Amino acid sequence: MEISQGGVFYEHAVAPARWSLPSHASIFSGKLPSEHEIFYDGQNLSAPLVDELNSEGYTTSGFSANPYASERCSFDQPFDIFEEPTRYEESGFKPAEYDSVHNGLWHYSDVVKQALLNDHPIASIKNVAVDSCLKLGLINGDQRTHNTFQRATKFLRQYSSNSPFFTFINLMSTHSPYQPSAQRQWRVSNRIHKQDYIEHLNNSFVRPPEFLEKYYSTTHEINETHLQNIKDLYKSEVKNASIYASRLYKTVKEVQNDRDTLVVITADHGQALGEPEYNGERRMGHVETVSDNVLKVPLLILHPDINDIPDGTAELRSIFNLCRNAAVEKNEEVTSVIERSDICISECPATGNEDYLNRNNIPDRVNDLQAKIHTVVGYYDNMKYMERSNGEQVFWKASSEESIEAAPSILIEAVQDRLTDLKKANKGHRPADPEDETKKRLKDLGYI
Repeated sequence: MEISQGGVFYEHAVAPARWSLPSHASIFSGKLPSEHEIFYDGQNLSAPLVDELNSEGYTTSGFSANPYASERCSFDQPFDIFEEPTRYEESGFKPAEYDSVHNGLWHYSDVVKQALLNDHPIASIKNVAVDSCLKLGLINGDQRTHNTFQRATKFLRQYSSNSPFFTFINLMSTHSPYQPSAQRQWRVSNRIHKQDYIEHLNNSFVRPPEFLEKYYSTTHEINETHLQNIKDLYKSEVKNASIYASRLYKTVKEVQNDRDTLVVITADHGQALGEPEYNGERRMGHVETVSDNVLKVPLLILHPDINDIPDGTAELRSIFNLCRNAAVEKNEEVTSVIERSDICISECPATGNEDYLNRNNIPDRVNDLQAKIHTVVGYYDNMKYMERSNGEQVFWKASSEESIEAAPSILIEAVQDRLTDLKKANKGHRPADPEDETKKRLKDLGYI
């Protein structure tokens, strides 16, 4: 990413959790999941950082394609402006809904007819055009991300107040399903996959439940060509995200004229792409895993006065204090509030979701990792230590597994302290299931 030049870039910052809800809660509070206790689907997602910025006179805005950083989880409430752009023009006819009702047994002329007869024909025809382009692979499959980018850019260009502003933008380019345009595929991997094959990969391999069912029902055999193609699609989506981020940063610089604007670019978690876990078993997505590909993410911090910073490892939850101290404490030395930790912690609370306990062909021990078992991971220098509530312990040094006796006591104690707190915080209560529409969206993203 070109904009990393001139900023501070951490290639392997530690995410506080392995999925969106608890990770966002940590970024906006500075607390670990065991402290903020937000890690069940259906819980409200608070944003103390936004509350504090509001009290300091900031105009706060949010643009999110993420189903957790959303109105559904009450995340929108503290923002002055909050938008969740969708794939479609909301007022118009929606082809995908028509398709699901008719099980795909319709002609293109039927859809056009329905669009023209709709009370909002212009919006409806636009929706039909979007769907047509998606089916032909002419545009990126995740229109929510593209629309989120457009809305955020429009806001930044039109913002004219002299009061300071805070804008949160959540794009979902690098989250499954992976649906890059044909043009992007060609530029990244010099090949273009047919749309029906991409759909097959997303539905049968990219979603964690389907991947695990295939993996454990075929004596651990997965088509390596499929996995490589998934990785190529993911690389294309990463390139998309990089382009969106570069354009947004360019817009900020143009609008702000290089004023003291602090820009933070990161991901709330990473993704596994079929590579083996520490025990040799493969994983996909970001559940049932403690892979560094999931728990470590890039973090880029940009500011006109940014300087070199001390050695150490960065945690995503330090973003809270970085923004708070710069905006609320009025700290003129931005670099002095970038926290580096000797020991970085990532917590993976059990979700209590019984859906994970009834999955065919997946061993109970694997299902339990998501539904019943708490996991805490600690990073210290080139070492990594994991402990689970079922007693499992693993220690790595320089990526090689070693005996637990070789692990520093300071690292073990830090992880065990967090695991104890996590057990106390997780009371086994889980809110009601989401509505059908939301459940479908979460299923498409591989969460359920």
